Amino acid sequence: MTSLDPSSPTPLYAQLAEQLKRRIERGELQPGDRLWSESELCDRFGVSRGTVREALDVLASAGLLQRIAGKGTFVAEPSRARQSRLLGMIVPYLRDSLTTDMLRGAESVLHRAGYSLIFCHSDGNLEVERAQFERLQAEGASGIILFPLSEEGEAALARQYFAPDFPLVAIDRRLPGIQTDVVLADNQRGAYLAVRHLLSVGHTRIACITAPDRPSSVQDRIAGYEKALREAGMPPLAAVSLALRPGQPSGSSIVPEYSTDELAPVQQLLNMQDAPTALFCINDFIAFGVMRYLTARKLRVPQDIAVAGFDDLAIAAYMPTPLTTVAQPKQAIGMQAAELLLSRLANPALPPREIVLPTELVVRASSGARRNDQPGAARERRRISNPDTEPNPRR
Repeated sequence: MTSLDPSSPTPLYAQLAEQLKRRIERGELQPGDRLWSESELCDRFGVSRGTVREALDVLASAGLLQRIAGKGTFVAEPSRARQSRLLGMIVPYLRDSLTTDMLRGAESVLHRAGYSLIFCHSDGNLEVERAQFERLQAEGASGIILFPLSEEGEAALARQYFAPDFPLVAIDRRLPGIQTDVVLADNQRGAYLAVRHLLSVGHTRIACITAPDRPSSVQDRIAGYEKALREAGMPPLAAVSLALRPGQPSGSSIVPEYSTDELAPVQQLLNMQDAPTALFCINDFIAFGVMRYLTARKLRVPQDIAVAGFDDLAIAAYMPTPLTTVAQPKQAIGMQAAELLLSRLANPALPPREIVLPTELVVRASSGARRNDQPGAARERRRISNPDTEPNPRR
């Protein structure tokens, strides 16, 4: 048997459960076979009796083992195996209301359906995500909702751990290289509305600020930014990335304090002869950091430069200058993902589905007022919705 790795982020009981599960799946342990006793497993793997019992509990809950009082633990007959009532959800970070609202939405649907949800986060790291895959597999999770990192190799990693028909639903962004259900906000339309609003209040030089990572959600938002400017007869500027390493964690603070080096590309924009008068930031997190940077350099938002974001995080309305931003239907994304997961559990043969939910522009002070508006009009809060009022399923 393969030894367990105490230095792994995967708990020892989960490693042990996974090893026993693989022996059952490979036929090395046949239905009806009596498993080694707890003390024998302790000696074989060098673990405590508590670790062994946790591992056996996981496999028994998944219907792979059967305990018979006074006789021992046996490999269950295939007819006794049952679908686990455990499901998993993996997100890349826990810094804001985007992920927590998605979690609440998913959990509310799954709880009503009689399932329990194991919540994990990958810390924006593919190796941590691997460990979470291992953990959920060892726990016997019947399906997973995944907020992808969109890093190279992520799809191959998912295929390594899960069969092609394993119920897997991606949220917020597509998982390149793998066919799976996905639930998205209408990123392109939302960005289009934000930039069109900046144009409507008189801005003609609008830049797009992003991070080096370009998952499908970011690509769609950049496309919306470009579409709005082209329709207005203005050539869009190339999207400007902050000087971050791709995949670099952004920290746990909801209002990031980027270094001067990280924000050097923004400063270069501001130093241009025809500097932009408005910045469309690809998400609120970047918008918050950029606004802090502008304020530290004695630039006023929106009088000197307007800013808009995307996500409508809970703090957006409470920034020193409230942020104009695109609201994602965060809880609805989680709820819809849970519904797709339940549908796939009931019918694994369903074709992959993509559901796009409408976004809404929330206008606050950071984008500024029309040049001919009365003073104070910039502080008016308006909502401009996506004309589509229903989810848009795409197959």
